[in-house]
Amino acid sequence: MAALTIYNIDLETQRRLGERAARNGRSIQAELRQILREAVGTHERFAAVDLRPVVVRLERTCFDFPEQYDAFIGDEKVGYLRLRHRHFRVECPDVWGELVYAASPNGDGIFDDDERPQHLDAAREAIAEWWRERAEEPGSA
Repeated sequence: MAALTIYNIDLETQRRLGERAARNGRSIQAELRQILREAVGTHERFAAVDLRPVVVRLERTCFDFPEQYDAFIGDEKVGYLRLRHRHFRVECPDVWGELVYAASPNGDGIFDDDERPQHLDAAREAIAEWWRERAEEPGSA
C-alpha cells in the first residue's frame, strides 16, 4: 500500500479530524484514508469489504519502560505496540512495519490506568482495519 505523508496541518483541522475519527470509531490515519477515498471516488470499492469483527489478541511482552505488546489474529503475529517516552506507536505486521496508530498519552513508559483501555482499543481497531485492507489487496491470499 502506498504511503502518504501530510505536513503542516493547522491545529483546528487536526482537532476536527481527531473528533471525526473518534465519532466514527477510527484511528486518525484510518479517517484520513476514508476522506481521501471519498474525495477521489474510490470509497465504493470498499463498500463490499467484509466488516465482520476481527479479533485482535494482545500479549503484553514488557510491563513498563517501555510498555509493549505483540498483536495476533489467530496464530499470526500482525502488530507491534510500544509506549516509550510518551509516544505510543502501533506498527503492522511487526516493528518497523506500517505505522497504523500513534498517540501521545500521559504515561511515559507505562500508560496511566485510565488511558490504557482507550489506546489499546484504538490500536486493536487500527490493526483490524489494516488486516481488512490487506485482505482486499490484489494478489493477497
